[in-house]
Amino acid sequence: MKDDELIITLTGIIQNANTIPFNDHLTKDKVQKRLKMLVRKRFGDNSYYLYDVINNDFSDYSLILGATEDKYRNAWEAGKKKLVNLIETMIEEIKTFPIVSGDTQSKSEVDKSYQKIFIVHGHDNEMVQTVARFVSKLGFEPIILREQPNQGRTIIEKFEDFSDVDFALVLLSPDDEGKSIEEEILHKRPRQNVVFELGFFIGRLGRQNVVVLHREVDDFEMLSDFQGVLFESYREGWEFRVAKEIKAAGFEVDLNRLAK
Repeated sequence: MKDDELIITLTGIIQNANTIPFNDHLTKDKVQKRLKMLVRKRFGDNSYYLYDVINNDFSDYSLILGATEDKYRNAWEAGKKKLVNLIETMIEEIKTFPIVSGDTQSKSEVDKSYQKIFIVHGHDNEMVQTVARFVSKLGFEPIILREQPNQGRTIIEKFEDFSDVDFALVLLSPDDEGKSIEEEILHKRPRQNVVFELGFFIGRLGRQNVVVLHREVDDFEMLSDFQGVLFESYREGWEFRVAKEIKAAGFEVDLNRLAK
């Protein structure tokens, strides 16, 4: 995206930010997700703009105990104003320091640094590779934990280091068997680490930024305590359905890429 196009886009986000209804966290998160993506593309992962966007949650934690609704509303409006002021500062910097040919950090380098989607998976390697190719086809970088270097880290340390993404695809495949104490028959289940990572990303990214893709098999025990999370069947047409969800989360997605 060229600087003049980026300025137009950021101006539109200002209009969106100004009209976020009180306590509408879904709209707020969508606006901020879109803004984070643009900040990473233009200013990089280490930008102070990115830090300010991530840490502006439209709340004042000093109000948690005994706060009135008016005070919450004031904090919400202050968050909106802070976000708008931040975007206006970005626009001013873009106008003052435009990107020219030959810059040290090219656009392609910045793009590569931010377009990351984490793929949570079990033992179904065919499913993992197919989804990874799909993510790459859309222009994003698939993050598969087992393919990343260990560098002396424990599994949880490695997971924490590589989970700094904006979207997650969680693949549920029938890799285990289990049952409750009251039951007699074993049921097919996803692996426990997959369920754990699903919960982690829901907490970190929000339900709207997590899609669960599951195998359609008989006697597969689906998860019952994740209402609000999108579950998609791993069957014909799943690529288009999942791509639309990624786009709805605020990412730039060209659906025509799937036809290539």
